[in-house]
Amino acid sequence: MNKQARINNVSLGEFSKSLHFLYPLLGIHSEHFKPLKVFVGVKGWIDPKERCLVCIFDTSKTNFAYFETAHLFFHEAFKEVRQINAHQSFYVFNFPYPPVWDHFLNGKYSRFGLKYKSYILKTCIKEKWHVANMRSFLFPAEYFERYARLLNVPVELLHEVGELCSHPDMNQEIMQPLNHVIKP
Repeated sequence: MNKQARINNVSLGEFSKSLHFLYPLLGIHSEHFKPLKVFVGVKGWIDPKERCLVCIFDTSKTNFAYFETAHLFFHEAFKEVRQINAHQSFYVFNFPYPPVWDHFLNGKYSRFGLKYKSYILKTCIKEKWHVANMRSFLFPAEYFERYARLLNVPVELLHEVGELCSHPDMNQEIMQPLNHVIKP
């Protein structure tokens, strides 16, 4: 089966780009503990230029304390944790791949290095999350003709644009300040 044939709809709607493009590159994998939300900053506190990934986890799940210690606190990129409430905390990580971060902020997903693209796709396969669409975002040149047909636009237009996924929406990718965050 042709890889392109699996794409019948060019829109996934709005989705958390930091969750699907950046979080997999931290290498934190667990079937039971996935972040509820992922952000590239916190308004008025962490600017996206600082390259910190902010991940909100449900801390009330059974055995979360073990996961937190083994996979979050001892992660080489771990920076800090702040409790939001009795059931949620956010964990801040220094993102370890500056060029990927910069390409992400500029919406240039196809410029991620091959090893990063490969890791993102492996995560999508494990998560069963729109693998064909994600592949088209990371390797757009292979999909220009298919997308041109689906969008009913000249293929040259897609070559000119260069990417098949929109830029990250910073209104969605930056966490709004929480007045009730418990500071360390």
